[in-house]
Amino acid sequence: MKLAALALATVLLPGAALAQELQPAKEKPAKPAKAKQVCRRDPNTGTRMAQMICHTSEEWAQIDNASSSAASDAMDRQRRGN
Repeated sequence: MKLAALALATVLLPGAALAQELQPAKEKPAKPAKAKQVCRRDPNTGTRMAQMICHTSEEWAQIDNASSSAASDAMDRQRRGN
């Protein structure tokens, strides 16, 4: 009886270990890629030290668009005399 239990254990245990190894490993969810920071020097009036300002490329595009639209609005108002 002991011999049969031992034989059965030697057959079943390696199979269970092999079954665990064959199961696909649980993958961790991928972290979203961080947007690369782009830094620019901002020369402040009244100081010799320029300030570094960092934003993502998308944020810089929004800032540049807002700046150019504000400048064109100011020039249009000047032309109209308002």
